[in-house]
Amino acid sequence: MIYNPWWICISLVLIALCIFLRYRNFKPKFILPSTKLSPTKYWLTTISVGMVLVCIILLPLHLGFVSGKTLQIQKSTPVQIMLDVSLSMAATDIPPSRFSVAKSYLVDAVHHLQGYDVSLITFSGIPFISLPFSHDTPAIVQSLQTMSLADFPAAPEFLGTALGDALVLGAANIHRLSADQPWMVLLITDGDNNKGYDPADIFSLLQKQHIAVRVLAIWQTDYLIGYDQYQQPIVTSLNIPLLQTIAQQTSGTFLNVINTGDLQPFFASFLSAVKANEISHISSQYRYLDEFLLIFLFISLLVLGFMQVIILSQYLKNK
Repeated sequence: MIYNPWWICISLVLIALCIFLRYRNFKPKFILPSTKLSPTKYWLTTISVGMVLVCIILLPLHLGFVSGKTLQIQKSTPVQIMLDVSLSMAATDIPPSRFSVAKSYLVDAVHHLQGYDVSLITFSGIPFISLPFSHDTPAIVQSLQTMSLADFPAAPEFLGTALGDALVLGAANIHRLSADQPWMVLLITDGDNNKGYDPADIFSLLQKQHIAVRVLAIWQTDYLIGYDQYQQPIVTSLNIPLLQTIAQQTSGTFLNVINTGDLQPFFASFLSAVKANEISHISSQYRYLDEFLLIFLFISLLVLGFMQVIILSQYLKNK
């Protein structure tokens, strides 16, 4: 039961009013006694007063009964997506391109994360939070669907792949939301760490925050992204040992995708790992009697007021 102090005050006032009215009706010199009424009107008045008293006594108790039960699922594992948007993601060794394939499967995965806290970090030479943690799955899906590599600048400071910096930003983003729960990080990349922090230097931070990193490497062959000022080729390659170490040190997993057929099992496993921490519990749905009591109270007060008018009219006739 929930006690409402306002209803208790209202109840006391109404009880006092009922007692006062009832007391008045038994004063022959002031108003016609209710005993002078016909038996039907007398009992109608008595029942109305009783109903008013019952309603104003029960209303503050906020009485209710169980009308049904529902299964509720607490989705307790926030998901941090980290997507490589460096120039090499435009490679077509996994058609139509590494970026397009990754984005397509990400969109499908996010559709299955309805109700979860999901955030998106994009990174190349500099990482940044594209989408903060949110339950708004449609907005995240729309952002992914409209995203392209052309959205990211090709300025010199953005060239390269800063895996370590991205992991540091991801850990900080996670800590802002909450650090006291299991986390799932999905890292999608096709290269090596060649800028910023060394990922090996932040393994302890990731372990302390219980952040499991699942690494998806999308790479089949080295990719020529251009030539430097000396006309020397700039080729990107995948650092498999580094990515494997990131996964191992954080109790995550690693997969190097060389064809799209490997992506479906990976994302299915990822979603299963996320949903493994769901907490299910059955909650009761209550139907409260307040609305019925208010109706009875209103009707009873109308009847009581009507009877008072009758008593007053008889009094005026007999005066």
